[in-house]
Amino acid sequence: MDQLASLERVEAELRVALSVLDEVHVDVILVDGSLFHHPKDRPQIGSLAYEKFQEVTALYRLLYNRTMKKNVVLAGIVKDSRSTRLVNTLGDILPHVMRDPSVFEMLQGVDYRWLLKISRDCDLLDTFLEEGERTYAFRYSAELPQNSNASSDDISSWASSILVTYLKTARDDLPLRIEVLVDEDNGTTQLDRALSVILPLSWQHPEYGVPTPILEADARARISNNETQIVIDRLMALSGLTYATLERRRSRNPFGG
Repeated sequence: MDQLASLERVEAELRVALSVLDEVHVDVILVDGSLFHHPKDRPQIGSLAYEKFQEVTALYRLLYNRTMKKNVVLAGIVKDSRSTRLVNTLGDILPHVMRDPSVFEMLQGVDYRWLLKISRDCDLLDTFLEEGERTYAFRYSAELPQNSNASSDDISSWASSILVTYLKTARDDLPLRIEVLVDEDNGTTQLDRALSVILPLSWQHPEYGVPTPILEADARARISNNETQIVIDRLMALSGLTYATLERRRSRNPFGG
């Protein structure tokens, strides 16, 4: 059910992006979240969610093709990335860097392997990036499992067309993970084009560096607690289910804890 709910949300968001392309002339589209599904989110073949997953995959492909055809830059804004791609890269590089006696002496007694093991990319980069700075860009495909046996109707072939970078947009906030769909010939230009739009929209508050269009869209789409309760009551009336079935235990504590 959680997978189905997540896929329904993604489907609705993709359809909105496609409708924008059809109805409005735009240069850049910002998507709240990743441009690519995480491998762990792929349902098992034959599961209840797999058919819906195939529908969402088809919408991803349609969005990719349409933005490419219309020369629109498609960028994903990942607010809470748990990626460790750059941390792992640093773990591979450090043993070679430590061959320098001065570096070895500086790191002597520091269990950097443990620090890297518990760190995410955003944690690490928050220490080194200044406001307005970004990392180098790498392809999304570099994060996918090498032994991935994705079917031919999957979108994995598009992973190499998505460039990923981290941009620190606000002084006291973690960097944002930015994913941009690019073509073979103009990858750097399209990435810079997206970042030149994202940065000015993201530094209004020193402690929260999310682009304002993402904040506005979130505020418009959010469902209040009262509206949620109306939906739950309606589901109960139609299905005969109880609150114990529809709500998590922590949400229905009768003692007010």
